[in-house]
Amino acid sequence: MVSGILFRCSVSSHKRFDCDPLAVIILLRSLLMLGLVTLTQGADLLIGRAAPPLSLSNVLQAPDGQTASWSALRGKAEVIEFWATWCGGCREIIAHLNELEGRFRGRFNRFLSLTDEDPGLVSRFLKEHPISGWVGIDSEGKTVREYGIVGWPRTVLVDARGVIQGIGNPAALTTELLEDFLAGRPMRFSQEV
Repeated sequence: MVSGILFRCSVSSHKRFDCDPLAVIILLRSLLMLGLVTLTQGADLLIGRAAPPLSLSNVLQAPDGQTASWSALRGKAEVIEFWATWCGGCREIIAHLNELEGRFRGRFNRFLSLTDEDPGLVSRFLKEHPISGWVGIDSEGKTVREYGIVGWPRTVLVDARGVIQGIGNPAALTTELLEDFLAGRPMRFSQEV
């Protein structure tokens, strides 16, 4: 836990703040695991570009035979949520996303929640914490890497042409923002930590 870490930090005569790198890594990892901080790694560079492929080994809660590939999903906009069962921030946002999915049902292909966890673990989690949309299993983590996601939760908005229009925190998703997104109007949805 974060409170048990002893930080060795100092301020030099040049007003430079130095900390033990290991302590910083441990703190950051702890905050990421608690869902208190999210980071991105080059994901902003994807905005305005074609969405990378979806490399999913399984899609839970989808009709039999349905796949989650861009060729199958093109034609309507998509909300992609990167999440994990262990992520506190991800759990907290489920009700908000379920409400939005219900409000916009039929106007998007799906709200697609992606995780790189074991399908059995995810299925058990969904019994206690239902998610309205489809749940994609990225068992090799390839989709997570392709999208530059290094912190959860993270939402990616992909338009009907398959182009990424925004990447940000799902807590910032509002009805107004999604209406602007669907209408092709400018919106502010970005990678803020």
